[in-house]
Amino acid sequence: MATKSSLPLDVLQNCACPGAAYGANFTLKKMNRSHRSLIDFTRKLYRIPPQAQVLDIGCGGGAHLAKLLKKQPTATVYGVDISPLSVRASLNYNKKAVRQGRIKVLQASVEKLPFADAQFQVVTASETVYFWPDLVANFREVARVLAPGGLFMVCVDSDDPQAMAPYMARITGMRTFTRYQLIEAAQHAGFKDYRLQVSKQNQVCLLFYN
Repeated sequence: MATKSSLPLDVLQNCACPGAAYGANFTLKKMNRSHRSLIDFTRKLYRIPPQAQVLDIGCGGGAHLAKLLKKQPTATVYGVDISPLSVRASLNYNKKAVRQGRIKVLQASVEKLPFADAQFQVVTASETVYFWPDLVANFREVARVLAPGGLFMVCVDSDDPQAMAPYMARITGMRTFTRYQLIEAAQHAGFKDYRLQVSKQNQVCLLFYN
């Protein structure tokens, strides 16, 4: 997502909330393909404990949910997305695991996650913090559902506002946070420690620990 897109404005708006404009199904399929490089970069940077409960916020087309379950087959993986279309797409992408009760997908916002305190050992947010309305408050909500000693992973294709300016100009509500802004927000939200990893393509992964 760090290179300029030729897609029309209304299609790009689906990046914020699939279903907000025409072409949403195409956008979800494209997300599953285009996010593969970022997911592959991050998958070796952390572990998922056996029998863990895992949450992916902004699950989009559902490909990351499948990768999380593949990484730890004994886990139960939850996905949330504000878009009903994304929820349906994620359920459809993971039909078998959904039938087995290993993947569960709900419509919800990061502003109010429908889960118990300290429910999850791992929470992930891949290519979605661009659209979070209040970074500190939203990070606090993540901290609420994260168990003591748990991991919160935030990853983006780019944290360079200049590189992302063409997208921000065309997608309503989109903001690009630098790695330093993300770290500061996490610290204000109560996360005690972090680890920063940057790929050769300048993809950014931040691992926050509570």
